Amino acid sequence: MVLHELAHVLGLGHVDAADQVMAPDLDDSLPDLGAGDLTGLARLGQGACLPER
Repeated sequence: MVLHELAHVLGLGHVDAADQVMAPDLDDSLPDLGAGDLTGLARLGQGACLPER
């Protein structure tokens, strides 16, 4: 699933919960990001930005 791979590019890793897009053995029937996926993305978004040059 493309969404799974894009989340890797953004910095998310695999999780043990099978109902999340970031599960290593992804069920292609998942329609969208799960609550844990969204929490991980929110945490990544709180990180420091690259300094301006």
